[in-house]
Amino acid sequence: MTEVAARFAGLAAALSAAHGLPPPEPTAEGSVDFVVDGGLVVSLRSRDDAAALVMAAGLGPLPAEAGAAWQAALLDAGLFGAGTGGGRFGIDSDGAIVLRRCVPLDDGLDAARLEERFRRFAQAAVAWRERLREQAGEGG
Repeated sequence: MTEVAARFAGLAAALSAAHGLPPPEPTAEGSVDFVVDGGLVVSLRSRDDAAALVMAAGLGPLPAEAGAAWQAALLDAGLFGAGTGGGRFGIDSDGAIVLRRCVPLDDGLDAARLEERFRRFAQAAVAWRERLREQAGEGG
């Protein structure tokens, strides 16, 4: 196990413990999944090449009726990360919107700092998923 992978495993276990969960079991792809409000899955994965931890949440498709103003709102929210819990929007290969945040595994990242960043990211992801659902007429 690399140093980055070991650090990631320790931080993921601490995040699980902070939420009263047992130690996480990585998926076949090596990510650790947390289910947050409303069943949204936030995945964490380490990146050895960047000594970083990546948080990602699939939010669903961009509603067909979403106009240019709505798309501009997504871009604006993600520009500096203020409206996205530090994340950036992207579109996956299936055309779904994904919110993603890369967190450097620097010496200052401890369990408490990860918990705070995870909480902000998860709250933003849930809020954006709900906004997308409302735009699509699905409700909550």
